Amino acid sequence: MGVLSRYLSCPEEDHMRATKGVLHYLRGATRLGVVYGDNKPLQCHVDADWAGDIDARQSATDFFLTVNGGPRSWESKR
Repeated sequence: MGVLSRYLSCPEEDHMRATKGVLHYLRGATRLGVVYGDNKPLQCHVDADWAGDIDARQSATDFFLTVNGGPRSWESKR
């Protein structure tokens, strides 16, 4: 979704096809959920790169935080 959202101002046929694929996946995943365990440590995973996007030549920073084994917060920035 993050990649598709870059093309909201001027979507092309390929973007629309990819969006339909994402929506089809989400429709089939309605029974999936998040499971939190007991007494698991707080974990944070961080990743960064310097101009790793070859097309846009921009850097990216990402983090993902889990509490008791389940997702709590995440973010990705260019």
